[in-house]
Amino acid sequence: MTAVAKDRKKRLGDAPALPVLVLSGLSTVDQFDTAAFGLLAPEIVADFHTDATTFGFILLPQLLLALVLPLVFGYIADRTSRVRLTIVGAVLWVISGFLSGIAPTVVLLGVFRLLSSIAKGPAPAHQSLLADYYPTEARGFAFALYNASFRIGPSVGLLAAGFIGQYWGWRQAFIILTLPGVVLTLLALRMREPVRGLIDAQEAGESEAPQQSTLGPIRAARLLLKTPTFKRMCWATAVTFAAVVGSGVALSFYFHTVFDVQAGMRGVFDFIPLPVSLVTLFAGGAYAQRLLSEGRSKKVVQLTSLMLAIGGALFAGMAYAPVVWVAVLASTAAVAVSTFAMLPLQLLLARLVPAHIRSQGFGIFGFFQFAFTGIALLYGLSLGDRLGFRATILAFVPMLLFGAFLMWTATFTVARDIQRMDDTAMAQLHARRRQAEGPGQAYVLDVRGVNAGYGNVQILFDVDFHVRTGEVVALLGTNGAGKSTLLRVISGLLTPTTGTILLDGDDITGLDTELTAQRGVIQVPGGRGVFPGLSVARNLELGTYLYWSEPDYVEQAQRDVLELFPRLGERMKQPAGTLSGGEQQMLTLAQSLMSRPRILMIDELSLGLAPIVVQELLVAVREIAARGTPIVLVEQSVNIAMTLADRAYFLEKGEVRFDGATSELMERGDLLRSIFLEGAGTKMGAGTKLGAGS
Repeated sequence: MTAVAKDRKKRLGDAPALPVLVLSGLSTVDQFDTAAFGLLAPEIVADFHTDATTFGFILLPQLLLALVLPLVFGYIADRTSRVRLTIVGAVLWVISGFLSGIAPTVVLLGVFRLLSSIAKGPAPAHQSLLADYYPTEARGFAFALYNASFRIGPSVGLLAAGFIGQYWGWRQAFIILTLPGVVLTLLALRMREPVRGLIDAQEAGESEAPQQSTLGPIRAARLLLKTPTFKRMCWATAVTFAAVVGSGVALSFYFHTVFDVQAGMRGVFDFIPLPVSLVTLFAGGAYAQRLLSEGRSKKVVQLTSLMLAIGGALFAGMAYAPVVWVAVLASTAAVAVSTFAMLPLQLLLARLVPAHIRSQGFGIFGFFQFAFTGIALLYGLSLGDRLGFRATILAFVPMLLFGAFLMWTATFTVARDIQRMDDTAMAQLHARRRQAEGPGQAYVLDVRGVNAGYGNVQILFDVDFHVRTGEVVALLGTNGAGKSTLLRVISGLLTPTTGTILLDGDDITGLDTELTAQRGVIQVPGGRGVFPGLSVARNLELGTYLYWSEPDYVEQAQRDVLELFPRLGERMKQPAGTLSGGEQQMLTLAQSLMSRPRILMIDELSLGLAPIVVQELLVAVREIAARGTPIVLVEQSVNIAMTLADRAYFLEKGEVRFDGATSELMERGDLLRSIFLEGAGTKMGAGTKLGAGS
C-alpha cells in the first residue's frame, strides 16, 4: 500500500475516497468563475464602458437568487438522488461558464451569471452527501478537504484568470476555466447515492437507518430555527458572510485604485494566502473534530467567534496599510483566521441537523449566508466610488466584529442542543428495538426527558411518558402540576427546552401544530371545543380541514362518528351552541375523530357534566380505544380515571411521581393522599374531584 493510500485509509477509514474528491473538485471549479468575475471586474467594466456600481447591479440578481436556491435545492435534495442533482448542477456550470465568455452585452452577461448561480444550487446536497458517506471520525478530514475548495478554487481561479485575462482577455479566461468541470462531471457519474442517516444509525448500534418523514422548506426552517444554536449560527453567518463577500469584491478595486496593481499581480496577491489558509483549515478541522469528540462543543463555538473577531481586526489593519505589501500581509492573515473558523461551523451543522432534513439544513444555512450580501455589495462598491476603497474595507470591520459576537452567544446553547440530538438518536434506537420485539411492545407516543416552561419559569422537569396502541393512559395531578403544559408540548403548541418526543419512532419535537396534527396528534381541549354559531354538520366538516382534498375519507369519517354518536346525526342542521353540555362534548370528540387521530389527548372529559352523560362518553371513549386509537386522558374524577385507564401517571410540580398500572395506584392511598388530598381534609370516595389541569 502506498503512502498516499495509507494516509487516505487513516483519514477516511473504509469509506471511499472518490465522493469527497469529486465533490471537493466540483466545489473548487465552482469558485473559478466567481473568483474570476471579481478579479477581472475592472477589465469587464472597461470592456462594457460602465462603472463599478453598475457592475454591482450585475451581481445583485445572482445574490438575490442565492437567497432562494439553497432552500429550493435543499428541499429537492431531501427527496431525490443527491448524486443526480450534483451531476445536473455540474453540467449547467460548464454551460454557463462558456456562455459568460462569449456574452455580447452586459445584460446577457448578467443572464449567464444567473445560470451559473443556479448551477451552484446543489451545494447543500454536497454537504449532506459527505455526512452520509463518512463516519463521524472521518468527517473532520472529509469536510476539511471539501472546504479547502473554497480557498483552492478562488486562489487557483484568481491566479489563472489574472494571467489569462491580462494576456489573452477576460473572455478567454472564462472559457478555459470550464475545462476541469468537464472532467469532474464525468467522474461524478461513478458516484452512488448513500443511504440517508445510515452512518449515524450504525454508530448508534443499529443496522438500518430510521425512516423519518421529510419536511417542506418552510416547515424545516421553522423547526431548525427553534434550535437556538442553529439560529444564532445562521444570523452570525449572515452578518459575517455579507462583510466577507462585500469586501472580497471590493478588494480587487482596492488594490487597483489605491496601489495601481494590474490583473496578473492581483491574482498573485489572492493566491498568496492559499498555503497558509489550507494549513489553518485542516488544523481547524482536526482541532474542532477532536473537541466535538470530547464533548467540548462550547469550546468550538468560542474558538470560531475568536477567529472572526481577529479577522475583523486584521481588516482594519488592511484598510490603513501604508504600502501594498502591508495590505497583502494583513489580507493573508485575515483569510487564514477566517478559514480556520469555516470548518467548525460545518461540523456543528452536521451534528445539529437531523439526517432526514440535513440537505435543507445546509440549504437554510446557505440562505442566511447570502441574506445581506446584496446590500453589503452595493453599499461597499458605491462607497468606494464616492470615498475610495479604503473606506469600503474599513466599513466592513464592525460587521465582522458583530458577527463574532453573535457567534459567541451560541456558547450558552450548543452543548444542550447537541445533547438533544444525541438523546433523540438514542430514543429512536430504543423505539426501533421495541418495534422489532412485536407490536405490543412499540410505543405510539414516547416522551423522553422533556423540560419545558414559559419564559424563565420552568414547569416540566425531565418528564418521561409513553403510550402504546389501544391504550388509555390517565394523566393526573393537582393544579399547577404541569398536565396541560405536557399536552401543549406534545401537540406542538409549546417547544420544550430539552427532551425528545417520538410518534411511532418519528421525532416530532418542535414541529408546528399543523404538522403535528397532520401526523395524527389530536388534542380535545378542556371545556367546550365547538364553534357555537355553526351547525353540527359544519363543525364536523371543520374537523377534517386537513383532509378536504380526500372527499372519500371525509365521507367515511362522518359515517363512523355518527355511528358512534347517533344523537349528533339527529341534530346535523342545529347550531352547536344550542346543544346540551354533554352533546357539545360529544361533538368535540367527534370533531377530533374526524381529524384521523393517531393518538387522542382528552383534557377534562367530565368537566361540568352530569353523571349519566359522563357514562355515555365513557362508553364512547372505550370504543375509540378498542378500535386501536390510544388515548391520553386528563381527568378530574379519580374514579373515572382509574376505571377507564390502563395505566396512570401522576405529576407533581412538573415531575413524574408515579408511573404504573391503575391497579397499583389504587393500592397507594398514601400517594393519592399526598398528591391530591393534602390540606383538603376529605377522603377519596365515589366521584372524588381532582384539581383542574394546569
